[in-house]
Amino acid sequence: MNHGDQLRLKLQELGVKKKKLATLMGVHANTITQWLGKEVIGVSTRTRIAEALSVAERDIFSTKVYDLLASDAPVLQEPSGFSSKPTSDDSLKKLDAFQYCGLLNIGKDGLELQRKWRSEW
Repeated sequence: MNHGDQLRLKLQELGVKKKKLATLMGVHANTITQWLGKEVIGVSTRTRIAEALSVAERDIFSTKVYDLLASDAPVLQEPSGFSSKPTSDDSLKKLDAFQYCGLLNIGKDGLELQRKWRSEW
């Protein structure tokens, strides 16, 4: 049962009309109508409603609504191109470092060059 339905039942149980609750909370009656139609009412709003009705929040709103939302949530699946199995070393492509790091084959110390370039920045 969603929060709006839970609030509607509690108002009926207490015999409180929407307009009376709106007056107690200092909001327009249409705001109460909107809350009654909501699946989930915000935490601060639920607290204000409970205070206005002088009842505990847990007496109005149960946590079952979260179970409902969780059951309707789509199940996420891993894309078909990915596998959780580790690949063997043989299937990994070997890369030629000299192709990507041309400085390695000119005989200069790479760390020394990096320090020089960093000092120039």
